[in-house]
Amino acid sequence: MRSPRFGRIATALALALALFGCSRPVGSVSGTVTYNGKPLKGGSVIFISLDGNPGHSADISETGAYSLSKVTAGQYKVCVDTSYLAPQNQNMAAMMPYGKGAKTGTPLNPIIPKGAKSAPPPDANIPEGYTPSDPAAMQTAQKAKNYVKIPEKYKDPETTDLRFEGKGGDESYTIELK
Repeated sequence: MRSPRFGRIATALALALALFGCSRPVGSVSGTVTYNGKPLKGGSVIFISLDGNPGHSADISETGAYSLSKVTAGQYKVCVDTSYLAPQNQNMAAMMPYGKGAKTGTPLNPIIPKGAKSAPPPDANIPEGYTPSDPAAMQTAQKAKNYVKIPEKYKDPETTDLRFEGKGGDESYTIELK
């Protein structure tokens, strides 16, 4: 005759084997992202599971490298997005009331010195080596420096043609955009 304790241990062991025996392998994926043969210098890589597993995303470094961890084996759509790095289409002239009738040095327009007639033209070149003093402006300038326009189809899960099949373990996947 077996003890009730043996039955509980056997049930717990059977349950653990069922749970862990059915799980998929997990690993990491790393590689580079290129566009027309050149590494992207920024952006994001997004892996969207086609099997109901969690998705994953990673930033693309200035060398084009990315790395994802804890990726469950399975099928994934892969998206690449650089659009958020694009320089803002609106410049300060479009955002502030400059020119004829604009009051300078007011709280609504604090960055224009008194006596200034207008903002720099939209196509003004920023001098080489210029570093903005505002941290937000510095971050925006850095992002814009790393921006590369890629085809829109790569950022949309409905239109991307990039796929990855994860097997588990450490894997490499080079993403070549054209």
